[in-house]
Amino acid sequence: MSDAGVDSVKWISRTWNRKNPLSSSRKKRRRISQTLLSFLAIDLDKDGFNSANKKKLKKLQKILAVPKQLIKKSDLPTFCNDDFRTDKGPNNQEHKINGEKAYWDTIWKLWSVAPTCKSMSDLDGYMSFKENPDENPGTAERLVICPSGFGKPDTLSQLRSKGVQEVIRQKVELDDVSEYVALTLFHELLHSQAAGYLEDYNVHTGESIFVGNSNDKSNEDEEEEAIPAYGQVAVPIFAESFPDKAMNNADSVALYAAAMYLHKWSWWTGEAQIPDKESCDEGSDDADCCIQ
Repeated sequence: MSDAGVDSVKWISRTWNRKNPLSSSRKKRRRISQTLLSFLAIDLDKDGFNSANKKKLKKLQKILAVPKQLIKKSDLPTFCNDDFRTDKGPNNQEHKINGEKAYWDTIWKLWSVAPTCKSMSDLDGYMSFKENPDENPGTAERLVICPSGFGKPDTLSQLRSKGVQEVIRQKVELDDVSEYVALTLFHELLHSQAAGYLEDYNVHTGESIFVGNSNDKSNEDEEEEAIPAYGQVAVPIFAESFPDKAMNNADSVALYAAAMYLHKWSWWTGEAQIPDKESCDEGSDDADCCIQ
Protein backbone atom coordinates (compact mmCIF):
# COMPACT_ATOMS: atom_id res chain seq x y z
CA MET A 1 0.00 0.00 0.00
CA SER A 2 2.90 2.34 0.65
CA ASP A 3 4.05 2.14 -2.97
CA ALA A 4 0.52 2.55 -4.35
CA GLY A 5 -0.09 5.62 -2.20
CA VAL A 6 3.24 7.23 -3.04
CA ASP A 7 2.88 6.49 -6.75
CA SER A 8 -0.60 8.03 -6.85
CA VAL A 9 0.66 11.28 -5.34
CA LYS A 10 3.62 11.38 -7.71
CA TRP A 11 1.41 10.67 -10.73
CA ILE A 12 -1.23 13.27 -10.02
CA SER A 13 1.39 15.89 -9.13
CA ARG A 14 3.11 15.25 -12.46
CA THR A 15 0.03 15.11 -14.69
CA TRP A 16 -2.60 17.37 -13.14
CA ASN A 17 -1.96 20.34 -15.44
CA ARG A 18 -1.71 18.34 -18.64
CA LYS A 19 -4.23 19.39 -21.27
CA ASN A 20 -6.45 16.93 -23.15
CA PRO A 21 -5.43 13.78 -21.26
CA LEU A 22 -6.42 10.36 -22.53
CA SER A 23 -9.67 8.88 -21.27
CA SER A 24 -7.82 6.44 -19.01
CA SER A 25 -5.83 9.32 -17.52
CA ARG A 26 -8.99 11.35 -16.90
CA LYS A 27 -10.49 8.36 -15.11
CA LYS A 28 -7.42 7.91 -12.94
CA ARG A 29 -7.19 11.62 -12.19
CA ARG A 30 -10.83 11.77 -11.14
CA ARG A 31 -10.47 8.71 -8.91
CA ILE A 32 -7.41 10.10 -7.11
CA SER A 33 -8.70 13.66 -6.77
CA GLN A 34 -12.08 12.51 -5.39
CA THR A 35 -10.34 10.34 -2.80
CA LEU A 36 -7.93 13.12 -1.81
CA LEU A 37 -10.87 15.46 -1.24
CA SER A 38 -13.10 12.99 0.58
CA PHE A 39 -10.48 11.55 2.93
CA LEU A 40 -7.79 14.22 3.25
CA ALA A 41 -9.54 17.52 2.39
CA ILE A 42 -7.15 18.24 -0.48
CA ASP A 43 -9.27 19.94 -3.16
CA LEU A 44 -7.37 19.89 -6.42
CA ASP A 45 -10.45 20.62 -8.54
CA LYS A 46 -11.09 23.88 -6.69
CA ASP A 47 -7.59 25.03 -5.73
CA GLY A 48 -5.39 23.29 -8.29
CA PHE A 49 -1.71 23.02 -7.54
CA ASN A 50 -1.37 26.11 -5.39
CA SER A 51 1.45 26.32 -2.89
CA ALA A 52 -0.68 24.94 -0.04
CA ASN A 53 -1.67 21.82 -1.99
CA LYS A 54 1.87 21.25 -3.21
CA LYS A 55 3.06 21.35 0.39
CA LYS A 56 0.32 18.93 1.52
CA LEU A 57 1.04 16.43 -1.26
CA LYS A 58 4.76 16.53 -0.57
CA LYS A 59 4.09 15.80 3.09
CA LEU A 60 1.59 13.06 2.21
CA GLN A 61 4.10 11.37 -0.05
CA LYS A 62 6.64 11.19 2.77
CA ILE A 63 4.09 9.85 5.26
CA LEU A 64 2.85 7.15 2.89
CA ALA A 65 6.38 5.84 2.41
CA VAL A 66 7.00 5.28 6.13
CA PRO A 67 5.21 1.94 6.78
CA LYS A 68 7.19 0.15 4.07
CA GLN A 69 10.42 1.72 5.31
CA LEU A 70 9.76 0.53 8.86
CA ILE A 71 8.89 -2.99 7.72
CA LYS A 72 12.02 -3.25 5.56
CA LYS A 73 14.17 -1.89 8.37
CA SER A 74 12.69 -4.60 10.62
CA ASP A 75 14.10 -3.26 13.88
CA LEU A 76 10.72 -2.23 15.32
CA PRO A 77 9.79 -4.64 18.13
CA THR A 78 6.53 -6.25 17.00
CA PHE A 79 4.24 -8.58 18.94
CA CYS A 80 1.15 -10.62 18.03
CA ASN A 81 -0.27 -10.26 21.55
CA ASP A 82 0.51 -8.27 24.69
CA ASP A 83 0.58 -10.98 27.33
CA PHE A 84 3.63 -9.20 28.71
CA ARG A 85 1.27 -6.55 30.13
CA THR A 86 -0.38 -7.79 33.30
CA ASP A 87 -3.06 -6.70 35.78
CA LYS A 88 -0.66 -6.84 38.70
CA GLY A 89 2.86 -5.56 39.22
CA PRO A 90 6.02 -7.18 40.63
CA ASN A 91 4.65 -7.24 44.18
CA ASN A 92 1.35 -8.74 43.03
CA GLN A 93 -0.38 -5.40 43.51
CA GLU A 94 -2.83 -3.53 41.29
CA HIS A 95 -2.33 0.11 40.37
CA LYS A 96 -4.27 3.11 39.11
CA ILE A 97 -3.15 6.27 37.35
CA ASN A 98 -5.44 9.28 37.73
CA GLY A 99 -8.19 6.93 38.82
CA GLU A 100 -7.84 4.60 35.82
CA LYS A 101 -6.78 0.98 35.94
CA ALA A 102 -3.14 0.57 34.93
CA TYR A 103 -1.26 -2.43 33.57
CA TRP A 104 2.25 -3.50 34.44
CA ASP A 105 4.62 -3.80 31.48
CA THR A 106 7.00 -6.65 32.21
CA ILE A 107 9.36 -5.64 29.39
CA TRP A 108 9.62 -1.90 29.95
CA LYS A 109 9.07 -2.19 33.73
CA LEU A 110 6.44 0.52 34.01
CA TRP A 111 2.72 1.10 34.54
CA SER A 112 0.45 2.42 31.79
CA VAL A 113 -3.30 2.87 31.35
CA ALA A 114 -3.36 1.88 27.68
CA PRO A 115 -5.94 -0.89 27.20
CA THR A 116 -4.69 -4.39 26.49
CA CYS A 117 -5.81 -6.87 23.85
CA LYS A 118 -7.72 -8.76 26.55
CA SER A 119 -9.28 -5.73 28.24
CA MET A 120 -10.66 -4.35 24.96
CA SER A 121 -11.98 -7.19 22.82
CA ASP A 122 -12.27 -5.10 19.62
CA LEU A 123 -8.77 -3.63 19.87
CA ASP A 124 -6.96 -4.52 16.64
CA GLY A 125 -3.55 -3.18 17.56
CA TYR A 126 -1.60 -0.26 18.95
CA MET A 127 1.74 1.49 19.06
CA SER A 128 3.24 2.16 22.46
CA PHE A 129 6.04 4.52 23.37
CA LYS A 130 8.57 4.87 26.14
CA GLU A 131 10.57 7.99 26.75
CA ASN A 132 14.32 7.40 26.93
CA PRO A 133 15.81 10.80 27.77
CA ASP A 134 19.37 9.44 27.75
CA GLU A 135 19.11 7.78 24.35
CA ASN A 136 18.92 9.00 20.76
CA PRO A 137 16.23 8.89 19.48
CA GLY A 138 14.62 9.68 22.79
CA THR A 139 11.55 7.47 22.33
CA ALA A 140 11.37 3.68 22.21
CA GLU A 141 8.55 2.30 20.09
CA ARG A 142 6.74 -1.01 20.02
CA LEU A 143 3.98 -2.39 17.80
CA VAL A 144 1.31 -4.82 18.99
CA ILE A 145 -1.18 -6.51 16.66
CA CYS A 146 -3.93 -8.08 18.75
CA PRO A 147 -5.57 -11.39 17.77
CA SER A 148 -8.68 -9.51 16.63
CA GLY A 149 -6.51 -7.41 14.31
CA PHE A 150 -5.77 -10.35 12.05
CA GLY A 151 -9.35 -10.16 10.80
CA LYS A 152 -10.04 -11.81 7.47
CA PRO A 153 -8.31 -15.09 6.56
CA ASP A 154 -7.42 -14.00 3.03
CA THR A 155 -5.07 -11.19 2.02
CA LEU A 156 -5.55 -7.74 0.57
CA SER A 157 -3.72 -8.82 -2.59
CA GLN A 158 -6.33 -11.54 -3.08
CA LEU A 159 -9.06 -8.92 -2.89
CA ARG A 160 -7.22 -6.77 -5.42
CA SER A 161 -6.98 -9.68 -7.84
CA LYS A 162 -10.76 -10.07 -8.05
CA GLY A 163 -12.75 -8.77 -11.01
CA VAL A 164 -14.33 -5.32 -10.88
CA GLN A 165 -17.88 -6.59 -11.20
CA GLU A 166 -17.40 -9.31 -8.59
CA VAL A 167 -16.34 -6.86 -5.88
CA ILE A 168 -19.09 -4.40 -6.78
CA ARG A 169 -21.75 -7.11 -6.69
CA GLN A 170 -20.46 -8.20 -3.28
CA LYS A 171 -20.92 -4.58 -2.09
CA VAL A 172 -17.44 -4.51 -0.59
CA GLU A 173 -16.85 -1.41 1.52
CA LEU A 174 -13.75 0.21 2.95
CA ASP A 175 -14.87 -0.86 6.41
CA ASP A 176 -14.55 -4.43 5.10
CA VAL A 177 -11.06 -3.60 3.84
CA SER A 178 -10.17 -2.33 7.32
CA GLU A 179 -10.57 -5.88 8.64
CA TYR A 180 -7.46 -7.03 6.76
CA VAL A 181 -4.32 -7.24 8.87
CA ALA A 182 -2.41 -5.23 6.23
CA LEU A 183 -4.53 -2.17 6.93
CA THR A 184 -4.29 -2.63 10.69
CA LEU A 185 -0.51 -2.78 10.37
CA PHE A 186 -0.40 0.24 8.05
CA HIS A 187 -2.62 2.32 10.36
CA GLU A 188 -0.58 1.54 13.45
CA LEU A 189 2.75 2.29 11.77
CA LEU A 190 1.42 5.76 10.94
CA HIS A 191 1.50 6.49 14.67
CA SER A 192 5.28 6.01 14.65
CA GLN A 193 7.91 8.66 15.19
CA ALA A 194 9.04 8.30 11.57
CA ALA A 195 5.55 9.14 10.28
CA GLY A 196 5.28 12.14 12.56
CA TYR A 197 3.11 10.56 15.25
CA LEU A 198 -0.16 10.73 13.33
CA GLU A 199 -3.14 11.00 15.68
CA ASP A 200 -6.49 9.37 16.27
CA TYR A 201 -8.89 12.31 16.46
CA ASN A 202 -12.36 12.67 17.92
CA VAL A 203 -14.57 13.05 14.85
CA HIS A 204 -16.90 15.48 16.63
CA THR A 205 -14.47 17.74 18.50
CA GLY A 206 -11.28 17.47 16.46
CA GLU A 207 -9.37 16.78 19.67
CA SER A 208 -6.71 14.10 19.88
CA ILE A 209 -7.88 10.88 21.48
CA PHE A 210 -5.07 9.61 23.65
CA VAL A 211 -4.92 6.91 26.27
CA GLY A 212 -6.21 8.12 29.60
CA ASN A 213 -8.07 11.07 28.12
CA SER A 214 -11.38 10.22 29.75
CA ASN A 215 -12.38 13.87 29.91
CA ASP A 216 -12.61 14.51 26.17
CA LYS A 217 -15.80 16.58 25.92
CA SER A 218 -17.79 17.83 22.95
CA ASN A 219 -18.87 20.85 25.00
CA GLU A 220 -18.26 22.31 28.43
CA ASP A 221 -21.42 20.99 30.04
CA GLU A 222 -21.88 17.46 28.75
CA GLU A 223 -19.34 14.68 28.55
CA GLU A 224 -19.70 12.35 25.57
CA GLU A 225 -17.84 9.27 24.47
CA ALA A 226 -14.91 10.13 22.23
CA ILE A 227 -15.70 8.75 18.76
CA PRO A 228 -12.50 8.26 16.74
CA ALA A 229 -12.33 9.35 13.11
CA TYR A 230 -12.12 5.76 11.89
CA GLY A 231 -13.73 4.18 8.86
CA GLN A 232 -15.58 5.10 5.70
CA VAL A 233 -18.25 7.22 7.42
CA ALA A 234 -16.26 9.10 10.03
CA VAL A 235 -13.18 9.88 7.92
CA PRO A 236 -15.03 12.02 5.29
CA ILE A 237 -17.01 13.76 8.05
CA PHE A 238 -13.77 14.58 9.83
CA ALA A 239 -12.15 15.83 6.61
CA GLU A 240 -15.05 18.19 6.00
CA SER A 241 -15.27 19.40 9.60
CA PHE A 242 -11.53 19.68 10.33
CA PRO A 243 -9.73 19.95 6.98
CA ASP A 244 -6.51 21.20 8.55
CA LYS A 245 -6.23 18.05 10.67
CA ALA A 246 -7.31 15.42 8.13
CA MET A 247 -3.81 14.55 6.97
CA ASN A 248 -2.69 14.07 10.57
CA ASN A 249 -5.44 11.52 11.25
CA ALA A 250 -4.00 8.01 10.91
CA ASP A 251 -7.09 6.31 9.51
CA SER A 252 -7.60 9.03 6.89
CA VAL A 253 -4.16 8.34 5.44
CA ALA A 254 -4.55 4.56 5.82
CA LEU A 255 -7.86 4.50 3.94
CA TYR A 256 -6.40 6.67 1.18
CA ALA A 257 -3.52 4.22 0.78
CA ALA A 258 -5.94 1.28 0.67
CA ALA A 259 -8.06 3.01 -1.97
CA MET A 260 -4.99 3.59 -4.13
CA TYR A 261 -3.84 -0.01 -3.70
CA LEU A 262 -7.27 -1.29 -4.73
CA HIS A 263 -7.07 0.89 -7.81
CA LYS A 264 -9.58 -0.96 -9.98
CA TRP A 265 -12.39 0.64 -8.00
CA SER A 266 -13.35 4.09 -6.79
CA TRP A 267 -13.72 4.18 -2.99
CA TRP A 268 -14.33 7.83 -2.18
CA THR A 269 -17.96 7.10 -1.20
CA GLY A 270 -16.81 4.24 1.01
CA GLU A 271 -18.17 1.48 -1.24
CA ALA A 272 -16.46 -0.09 -4.24
CA GLN A 273 -17.77 1.61 -7.36
CA ILE A 274 -17.21 1.59 -11.10
CA PRO A 275 -14.05 3.69 -11.55
CA ASP A 276 -15.66 6.16 -13.94
CA LYS A 277 -19.41 5.92 -14.33
CA GLU A 278 -19.48 8.57 -17.04
CA SER A 279 -17.17 6.70 -19.38
CA CYS A 280 -19.21 3.54 -18.85
CA ASP A 281 -22.42 5.34 -19.70
CA GLU A 282 -20.85 6.69 -22.85
CA GLY A 283 -19.73 3.21 -23.87
CA SER A 284 -16.46 1.74 -22.78
CA ASP A 285 -14.14 -0.72 -24.41
CA ASP A 286 -13.35 -2.09 -20.96
CA ALA A 287 -15.44 -5.27 -20.71
CA ASP A 288 -15.02 -5.31 -16.94
CA CYS A 289 -16.11 -1.72 -16.46
CA CYS A 290 -19.88 -1.89 -16.49
CA ILE A 291 -22.19 -4.21 -14.63
CA GLN A 292 -24.15 -6.22 -17.14
